[in-house]
Amino acid sequence: MSAPKLWVSIWFSPRKAAKAIMKREQVPLLLVMIKGLVFNLDISASNFLGRYYGLLWILGGSLIGAVVTGLILVGIWSQILAWVGKWFGGIGDVEDVRKIFTWSAVFDAITLLLYAVLTVRMGNGFFQMDAVDITFFDFSLFMLGTVVKFWFYAYLIVALSEVHAFSKWRSFFTILCFLVPLALLGLS
Repeated sequence: MSAPKLWVSIWFSPRKAAKAIMKREQVPLLLVMIKGLVFNLDISASNFLGRYYGLLWILGGSLIGAVVTGLILVGIWSQILAWVGKWFGGIGDVEDVRKIFTWSAVFDAITLLLYAVLTVRMGNGFFQMDAVDITFFDFSLFMLGTVVKFWFYAYLIVALSEVHAFSKWRSFFTILCFLVPLALLGLS
């Protein structure tokens, strides 16, 4: 399956997409970079860095660190999801989990587009959310981002169940066993 078809297939046929992704040899570095960039922008927004730094510094720093952050994220998430999946009787290896997790950056690409629109509309205020008035349109974009995040987790549940050859419930609990400790530590 070609890369453009995968971008669409992930949304509407995640099991089929996961099978095609596992057959691929390499993962595009662009997807790793997108994943890292969205993570860096999330951290910047959640820590209100707009109070301390200008918009260009935030965007430039996020972009410069995107590849390194993406590689770290993909490496850690893949390793842990493969390891926890084995607790539940999964048979997937780290390489296949890495591939399906990296391709989940398709959802991050949509989030990145939403962030771009919000940044154009709000400027540095996007990174200092308590200091700006949010319009209904801005709120709608935030809600759309939430829907995309839920869709990401739905894809990840289906794709992990395919990689580990177990039920979606086991896949759900694999993700939950990873996210709950992060949430308790405040790192999620």
